[in-house]
Amino acid sequence: MEKMSAEKLRKKIYKNRNGGRCLDLRDKGLSKVPEAVFDLTELEELDLSDNYLKELPTSINELKNLKTLRLYGNQLRELPNSICELSNLTELNVGRNQLSVLPSNIKHLKNLWTLDLGYNQLTTLPDEIGELKELEWLDVINNKLTVLPSHVKHLSKLRVLFLSNNQLTTLPDEIGELKELELLDVINNKLTVLPSHVKHLSKLQELYLCDNQLTTFPDEIGHGELKKLELLLVAGNPLTLEEMRKVVKLQNKMKFGTDVKGKDMKCSLFVFHFRSCE
Repeated sequence: MEKMSAEKLRKKIYKNRNGGRCLDLRDKGLSKVPEAVFDLTELEELDLSDNYLKELPTSINELKNLKTLRLYGNQLRELPNSICELSNLTELNVGRNQLSVLPSNIKHLKNLWTLDLGYNQLTTLPDEIGELKELEWLDVINNKLTVLPSHVKHLSKLRVLFLSNNQLTTLPDEIGELKELELLDVINNKLTVLPSHVKHLSKLQELYLCDNQLTTFPDEIGHGELKKLELLLVAGNPLTLEEMRKVVKLQNKMKFGTDVKGKDMKCSLFVFHFRSCE
């Protein structure tokens, strides 16, 4: 497979529902990308997931028409700067690799709207990530982030932000500037406080706060400023009795469903449990 000619690879190209030319090389036991792939400049989608790739050749930039690139489940430790020359890219999935850093010129992926970085070794995100103005979906779960850069405030179209299973102790106040955010997941971090600026997330529908170190709950949420909030998860936090009462009051005020049997509910399940903070 690694020595397959461009002619033979071209015969494997198919069209997706939108007519885009795709090549699926998932789970082929590849330890390196076949060189002939880079001759297929007509490709719009390339899937190299679940192989044994340890590096991505710099010649990836030859695939100028690429819109979707999936590298999920490999052994990549870094990405070549040349990947950021793929200006037509809208989806980049590099989840479940061994990345510890991202190229700073990621800012050149101006059309990117989905970025999956989950299950890597990232300790930080470059400030330049804030220049991905079209980004709607950002997944950074199961990394080693200790801080979220304030530059995320520039992601004006971001709708979904997954940050669970990291080492975040706080969130920047600027997170309140993500006006399009609908889902925020910070489960299993080390948060001791939630910034009051979350009250500005007017389109937020789902907020996942489980398994942190929160002892208090922002009054701004309790006052119902998050008008579209449907699902709030706070289990596994050492909330004080007063804060538990606040949560229950909010539950009653917003009429969140509490039926765990899965019956039809107008609102989604509101979940929390009591944990002693003595």
